[in-house]
Amino acid sequence: MATTAEKQQNTAMHAFALSNVMVGLESTIVATVIPAIVDELHGIRLMSWVLTAYLLMMAVTAPIWTKLSERYGTKRLMIIGTTIFVLASITEGLSVNMYMLIVARLVMGIGAGAMAQLPYVIYGTQLPTEKRVKAIGNAIGAYSIASAIGPLIGGWITDSIGWRWVFFINVPIGLLMIWLIVRNYHEQFTPNRETIDYRGALSLSVAIISLMLMIQELGAQNPKMVVVAVEASLLSWLAPTSSGRNVTQLTRSSQ
Repeated sequence: MATTAEKQQNTAMHAFALSNVMVGLESTIVATVIPAIVDELHGIRLMSWVLTAYLLMMAVTAPIWTKLSERYGTKRLMIIGTTIFVLASITEGLSVNMYMLIVARLVMGIGAGAMAQLPYVIYGTQLPTEKRVKAIGNAIGAYSIASAIGPLIGGWITDSIGWRWVFFINVPIGLLMIWLIVRNYHEQFTPNRETIDYRGALSLSVAIISLMLMIQELGAQNPKMVVVAVEASLLSWLAPTSSGRNVTQLTRSSQ
């Protein structure tokens, strides 16, 4: 018979699987909603950014959330990330123009970075090997299925109650997830006090953003922006290397 601790752990794992479902849905659910959004908010030139902004910030922030979890713990950051996701969902549903919607999508991507990445950190650090493999498999399956059915759900919600509810629906689910994590997830955690490489994180962010912009502008046939994006990406990768050399030189000179 399962103990109380085991039941709480299983409930927490279901909450993290729900996190993967939410992130997966949000990656594709907007695809069938964009025509309705453009029809009401206009700004057809910006419509591709409704999806790109979310994926961009999720890709940029996922490794940063992982590093921060070593110092502050996964429970606290999962709650923060989900809260950001929920607040961004409310803002998206209340958007009055495309610029407001895109900014909200950028913010949502930040929260999604935590919700997408931290569950795997939790599986790797908090679960025994026999449970870890199953949990990771369930998470990957949940994300894949949610991504596949996202357009269908988005179209159904838009036709039934309006496109804004594609975002509002995240609010009760996110709040439920936060409640489950607070009540059932008990983290065994020892903080890592090593210095966080903020400069490296910034360089990585610039590189990912530049590459995404390059791909985006290739479709728009804007060669000038492609060149700028490539240059920014290369410079971002060179920056940590040069700073590392400077640190080495300073260390040697002080000996």
